[in-house]
Amino acid sequence: MEAGSFVKPLLEETGKVIVGQSYLMERLVISLLANGHVLLEGVPGLAKTLA
Repeated sequence: MEAGSFVKPLLEETGKVIVGQSYLMERLVISLLANGHVLLEGVPGLAKTLA
């Protein structure tokens, strides 16, 4: 089993709830794995609070 083998299933499952934000979700996972911080900005209604 590879170290990052859980990333693809994680993105697939979150993609079922947060639709159309795959780029955002990839960056969030990268930030979480790197123990970093993320500032989410955008127009209302883009599921920022779900991320």
